[in-house]
Amino acid sequence: MLKVRCDRSELGEALGALLGIIPPGQTTKPILLNFFLVARDGRLTVEAMDLDLGSRITVEHVEVMEEGELTLPAGRLAALVRELPDSCVNLESFEEGRGAYLRAEGYDLKILGDDPEEFPRVAEVSEEGALQLDRDLFVEALRRVSIASSHDPAR
Repeated sequence: MLKVRCDRSELGEALGALLGIIPPGQTTKPILLNFFLVARDGRLTVEAMDLDLGSRITVEHVEVMEEGELTLPAGRLAALVRELPDSCVNLESFEEGRGAYLRAEGYDLKILGDDPEEFPRVAEVSEEGALQLDRDLFVEALRRVSIASSHDPAR
């Protein structure tokens, strides 16, 4: 059973950053329309996956009362967190783990989710052989070569 307290704006930023990975509309694997949340070792990790691309963000300022895993609908969770007042957010999963209570100053919401066991895991990335680049230089390099890419999928 997952039970955490965290800053609303930090959680909202993490969810917003991952929202672009969630497939638009319907998918053959509905679990991919969810965020996978893991509270472990004093941290809250949020994952998103579309089977081609997966990403993980750790929410730094969090109080983990109970460790656990949870999946919740990505669009709905991001929208609700965005609309909450700036304060602490409490997230507590149901006993059976298929949903959670989202509580904040004056709000008590119930969100239904799916079985966390169904969510495909984002692969662990080894730092061995990793390359570190300056963000601005990388973006500029992509901009320069993007002209060579085609918008026609047949090419």
